[in-house]
Amino acid sequence: MKSRAEQLEKMSKAILIASNRIRYYKQQDKMLQSEIKRLTRNERTHRLCTRGCMMEAFIREPEKLTDNQVMELLAVAFRQPKVSALLQKMLEEAKE
Repeated sequence: MKSRAEQLEKMSKAILIASNRIRYYKQQDKMLQSEIKRLTRNERTHRLCTRGCMMEAFIREPEKLTDNQVMELLAVAFRQPKVSALLQKMLEEAKE
């Protein structure tokens, strides 16, 4: 039969091993969460660049316009009933 001291030592080692595993998995979780954020950010940046290029293809001399002017142009364009209806239709199709 094991002595009480041996049992305590065995339990202490088990606690230490479990603590190390917890620390390892917490670290893994942090790394994975960071990677998810990075990939999401990269995906968003790519989407913004791609769509910005698409928009600029329709604006004559876009470098001559300010950001506020482009925003005003887009606001007017998206207030048009045809554009609003088309956007709504596209969003409904995307849900399906």
